[in-house]
Amino acid sequence: MNTPKPPSTVAQLTATHPPPPNHKTRQTILTLAILLLTACSMPQKLSDHREFLEREVLTNPAIATHQFEQPDNFTLHYRSRGTATQAVAVWIHGTPGSWADIGHLFVNDEFLAKVRLVSLDRPGWGKSHHRTTPHPPPGSLPDFADQAKHIAPLLEKLAAAHPNVPLILAGHSWGGSLAPYLAAEQSTTVDGILILAGGLDPALAAPRWYNRLANLWPVRQLLPPALIGANREIYALRPNLQKMANRWQTLQMPILVIQGTKDSLVHPANAPYARTRLKNNPNTQILELPNQGHLLQIEQTPLIAQCILALAQKNLPKCTPTPIDNPTNIP
Repeated sequence: MNTPKPPSTVAQLTATHPPPPNHKTRQTILTLAILLLTACSMPQKLSDHREFLEREVLTNPAIATHQFEQPDNFTLHYRSRGTATQAVAVWIHGTPGSWADIGHLFVNDEFLAKVRLVSLDRPGWGKSHHRTTPHPPPGSLPDFADQAKHIAPLLEKLAAAHPNVPLILAGHSWGGSLAPYLAAEQSTTVDGILILAGGLDPALAAPRWYNRLANLWPVRQLLPPALIGANREIYALRPNLQKMANRWQTLQMPILVIQGTKDSLVHPANAPYARTRLKNNPNTQILELPNQGHLLQIEQTPLIAQCILALAQKNLPKCTPTPIDNPTNIP
C-alpha cells in the first residue's frame, strides 16, 4: 500500500471559512463520508448481525453486567457469561464497536461450558468512561497506554479470581492491534493472544484517503460521533504501533494471528509482518484465510471459539479454519 500524503490541518481548512453547505449538499457529503469511512456499503451480514444482537444478546438476562469502578473516577463497563473450566477469554472490540460485537459467542452454550467470556466496552466507548465526564465523545482515549491503564486492572482481577485457568486476550481490528501491547504490559497475567484482522505494521497503518476526507472540517461536522471517534483512533494507530514495534520479542506466550486475504480495511500484509516479528516465539501460528474479509467476529465465530480453546490448551494446530460461504462481498 502506498503511504498517503499528510492530511490538511484543521487550521489550514478553517482559515478559508467555507460557506455552510445547503441541505442537499449536506446529505450528499454525509452519505459519502459514511460510506468512505467504512470503505464499503453496508453489507447485509452487518444488518443481520445487528438484528441478531437486538433479538438474542443485548437484553439477554443470562449475560451479566459489570461496572468496574477504578480509583481515578473511571468506570470500565463489561459483560460476562460462562464457566471458567478451561479458560477466561477477554474480548477487545474494534473501532467503532462495543462489547456486543462478539455476541454470537455469548449464546454458544458448548463454548460457554468451558470458557468464561468477558467482553468490555473499550475505554472511551459505550459506558466505559470517567465518571466526571458522563457523556464524553467516543474514541476519546486513543492512546494504547490509556487503554492499557484502564483494562489492566480488569485483567488482574480476572486472573486473581481464576488462578487455575489461562487468561486469553482476543482482539479484533483496532482491538487486535491493541492486544499485543496489553499483553506486553501484562506479561505475567496474559497467557495467550488471539489477534483477528489487527493492524500491526506501522508502515501499513497510515490513515487512508477516506480517513483524511472524514477529518476535513465540513465533513466532520456532518458525521455521527461514533465515526468521528473511530477516525480519531485510526489517526492514533500508527504512532501507537511504532511504540510497540520493539516489544514483540518480549511476547513469549502462545499467539495466534488470523488475517483475511480479502480484507479491505486492514491490509493482508499485516500477517507476514506478524510472522517476522514473532519468528523467535515457537508458540505462534499465523493463519491467512483465502477470500476472507474483515468481519471475522461475525463470519468466523466457530473458528474464534476453537482458537481460544487451542490457546488455552497450548495446542495451536487445533485452530483450523473452514471455508465460509460467499465471503467476497464482505470488506
